Amino acid sequence: MARDVEQAEAARWDREARAAAHMGRAAAWRLARALYEIHERALWQHLGYSSVREWLSDPELEVGYQHALRLIEAWRETVVVRGVEPERIEAIPPSRVRAVLPAVRQGRVDIDRALADAEVTPRRDLERLYAQPSRDEPIDPAQEPRLVRCPTCGSWVEERDVPAAADR
Repeated sequence: MARDVEQAEAARWDREARAAAHMGRAAAWRLARALYEIHERALWQHLGYSSVREWLSDPELEVGYQHALRLIEAWRETVVVRGVEPERIEAIPPSRVRAVLPAVRQGRVDIDRALADAEVTPRRDLERLYAQPSRDEPIDPAQEPRLVRCPTCGSWVEERDVPAAADR
């Protein structure tokens, strides 16, 4: 009898944990979108902050700068650049999406296949499956992204991600 109670209790808390994890993933993507908009359009200036880092460190927000950049990158690459619908990724942890993005950028896998893998594969396994090709393979400089300083925050970004002056 006690064993049945413990088993039922374990199942209940397992369901609770899984539901919370799903809600956390959806919230992470909502945060990624908001961070992307604030960062890309320098909206933090209109909120009275002198830098995006200052805005991120506001006690009510308190998001680490590097974490914010990772979320922004995941949103930009999947939704903005590749046109993936936000609903398609909301159940996938952003860290899994980031694990497959280098292979997508390099054209080694299409975004739909990569996201399908990211839905069901743990991040560490994705990192192994989507590892960089062998160093013995020649590097094509034409395929390498050109990095420039972001005019908004000063970080290094791919040139194609910097909005044109008319867009700022």
